[in-house]
Amino acid sequence: MFLAKINTANFARLPPNNLPDSSHKMTDHTTPSSPDNPIQLITADIILLDDNQVFADAFTFRFAQKKVIHFADPRAFLARCLNYAKDIHICIDHDFGTDIPINGLQVAETLHAQAFSKLYLVSGTYFSESELPSYLTFIEKINLEFFTVL
Repeated sequence: MFLAKINTANFARLPPNNLPDSSHKMTDHTTPSSPDNPIQLITADIILLDDNQVFADAFTFRFAQKKVIHFADPRAFLARCLNYAKDIHICIDHDFGTDIPINGLQVAETLHAQAFSKLYLVSGTYFSESELPSYLTFIEKINLEFFTVL
């Protein structure tokens, strides 16, 4: 496990015409898997679970060459997570706001229990290595340069 910083300040200053338009954003509209609905794997490079649309736009712009699927509400992804490969990179915000009663650590724990292996806590709140389980890598949101490893 290692720590990194993500600097989003430069992205916040980009003029709106430099951010990707809606045609570049990937959104998952699949139906959740169930016994009556067989699993259909969806291909993607990165899943981003973050309620901050400005950060999601900057992140998607940063990885324009990759297929990024963004979920503003982690519960929507959890309902569909079986539709994705277990080794997909999943970047999880920690604080989803007052309307969503779970946090990033809880989401990561649920995904780890379902055998997802590339889990990243991407947060503006700092977490030391000792505060996180071994299966979760912390990335501070103030430095997007780290994401070259994804």
